[in-house]
Amino acid sequence: DDPRYRLLDEKRNMLNELLQALQRIDHGARPLRLFTLRWIREHSPAEGGTAPSAFSHIAKVSSALGSKLKDVWGVEISSYEKTFNIDGQTIISRTPITLGSVIRALLFFAISLWIASRIAHRIQKSLVHRSQLGEPQARMIRNWAMIVVAVILALTTLSYYRIPLTVFAFLGGALAIGVGFGMQTIFKNFISGIIVLIERRVRVGDFVDVDNIFGTVTEINTRSSIIRGPDDVETVVPNSMFLENRITNRTLSHRRVRRALRVGVAYGSEPKMVMDILTDSASRHGLVCKEPQPFAVFEDFGDSSLVFILYYWLNIDGATNAVVVASDLRIMIEKRLTAAGLGIPFPQRDTHLITDKPIRVEMGHSGDTTSGNPPA
Repeated sequence: DDPRYRLLDEKRNMLNELLQALQRIDHGARPLRLFTLRWIREHSPAEGGTAPSAFSHIAKVSSALGSKLKDVWGVEISSYEKTFNIDGQTIISRTPITLGSVIRALLFFAISLWIASRIAHRIQKSLVHRSQLGEPQARMIRNWAMIVVAVILALTTLSYYRIPLTVFAFLGGALAIGVGFGMQTIFKNFISGIIVLIERRVRVGDFVDVDNIFGTVTEINTRSSIIRGPDDVETVVPNSMFLENRITNRTLSHRRVRRALRVGVAYGSEPKMVMDILTDSASRHGLVCKEPQPFAVFEDFGDSSLVFILYYWLNIDGATNAVVVASDLRIMIEKRLTAAGLGIPFPQRDTHLITDKPIRVEMGHSGDTTSGNPPA
């Protein structure tokens, strides 16, 4: 209620406007003042009337270069405004963002990210060395952890150097155009990778079939994943394929896969004996799962043999090679069948000749192979 309050308030507002005007004048006169001082130094007569020495010339050049770098360092790139409310009065303060602050922020971010990367690499090696995680799983965790660390470091750097996010608002239009024309696929694969990691329908080490690509998932990265096929060829597939296409994950709920081995024996063999030989050979192999137990079935009467199929299960891991296991089983089965007097026949065909005239057939003995004579 004091009548002097209004006069003091008006005087404060006037002084605030005068202060802002003086700050603008000082900011504008600073380059001119530096230029005048540099001109005076360069054109002042040398002391004693002697020519300037090389050392003084180098000092002048260094001083001029430092002053120029300081000017460049203080170049204003952008600015932002802060609003304060003091005693009911709104005061707007304008804060410039210089090139030097941006360079310092970038250096701080790059060095911090490099240090975090080295620490993450050591942690990855430690986890793998202690056999807590496999190399692919540890590498995937490190990649995604570094993305989180990079985002946190970026926000921390902006906060430490007092650079608000609103400064980058001018990038919104360019970013929208980039997303529309070129970055839509990148963001789609990035979001797909996050969904795959959250749902865990496809994990590192799973044996999958996606878009006629068979193999083991070795890496799930930010944009793409790597599938290693049975022939040890690595295929890079976008993460969106795991969501848009039909996927067969043979190791989704467990690490076992069933394999089949087809065997043909000669007609006249005892089927029960053949089935026992097949199942016993699979049971003796160290890499074949004991549960479920392997079993054999009599599939069909073939053209030249009785066809049997042996079904067995394997644990898919880095130490099991399904091709080598199948080869071992074939060798074991062949030995057991030979020892039991059961042969594996070759294809046989009956030939019927239809002719109006009789055909003369002669039976002869084989020729002397040592002399090179052809057989009769």
